[in-house]
Amino acid sequence: MKAKKHAKNSIIRNPYYTIILMIVSLVAVLAYIWKTTPAQDDGNEPGSGSVSKKQNITNQRKAFFQTGNHEFFTSSRTLLGTVVTIQAGTDDPKKAVAMVRAGFKEIRRLLTLLGPTGPGRPVSEINASSGGPPVKVGTDLMNVLVASKKIADLTGGAFDPTWAVLAPFRHSDKKNSKSLDQSKVASAVKLVDYQLLILDRENSTARLEKKGMALDLAEVAKGYAADRAAQVLAGMGCKSALINVGGNIHALGGHDSKPWEIGIKDPSNSKKLLGTVAVRDMALATSGNLEKSFSGDGPRYHQILDPRTGMPARNTKAVSVIAPTGIEAGALKAAFFVMGPKDALKLANKLENIEMLIVDPNDRIMMTPGFTKVFKINHGK
Repeated sequence: MKAKKHAKNSIIRNPYYTIILMIVSLVAVLAYIWKTTPAQDDGNEPGSGSVSKKQNITNQRKAFFQTGNHEFFTSSRTLLGTVVTIQAGTDDPKKAVAMVRAGFKEIRRLLTLLGPTGPGRPVSEINASSGGPPVKVGTDLMNVLVASKKIADLTGGAFDPTWAVLAPFRHSDKKNSKSLDQSKVASAVKLVDYQLLILDRENSTARLEKKGMALDLAEVAKGYAADRAAQVLAGMGCKSALINVGGNIHALGGHDSKPWEIGIKDPSNSKKLLGTVAVRDMALATSGNLEKSFSGDGPRYHQILDPRTGMPARNTKAVSVIAPTGIEAGALKAAFFVMGPKDALKLANKLENIEMLIVDPNDRIMMTPGFTKVFKINHGK
């Protein structure tokens, strides 16, 4: 017994044996990571357009974590310039990886389809054909256009999917704001009118009546993509997932038998949280004027414009909306931001299954009754 013990201790003290053992362990760890990590998309699937792999998808973070009886896989990528994060939980890690991969694939497909520019993209074709013949569109785009037009009508044009001609008048610095030509803004506003977006659902066509009009579906495309990704995951058996497409979130189920807790940034300091909101099987979208904005000698300039005037919305600092779908959350948060606290609250309180938090320029927080029930303010901010 003593001889065996001596031999064992000699092996442990052998430096070569120790090095070999470390190498074997490292190889085993790398093999596990490779096996459980979703493969990079090749950028050549249908609908990917001409965007290169490097531009199209950049993997940023992957990790497993376990809570309760579920194994969660979380991964972040940049898809067509939009940061996307998906967390999916099941009792099988391999299934979670497959679900996340499928979610990214669906989101990339829809962001490509609903994007405003690019060869063969229907939105680009509709814009190019403005004032001319109708353009054939698929089911996804028709769904988004019908919902967008409905919300535009509901909000009196405070949200308008035909606002794209105003994009050149968004300002992110004081230097550019000096070149603002009010006459050009006024001319552009005449080309913004959701009522001139003609949809023929029977023949699956869309048309912009006036020459020079243009669609931009950015406010709703990301929310719709998050919704559809959630449907894909649910179809694969996932009952718990959180999908974030550029700040447009869809919460599928809850997190370990509880709602998902989602932080809302402080509109006065992006490094701090205003508070957290608990959501389950709902969509959440937030807008704020802190990023890409400045205060000069006049009003605050930022990228959130009132499509009815072409000027920056001035009566709101931030908005968060909870809704059944990402299209509703995205479009309504844009409309509520433009409308301002008084009118936004009046409308939100009339809408079924819609909850809202809004912050005015003086940092006063106002909420619908339903939002107060799920929101926890950060008193230490």
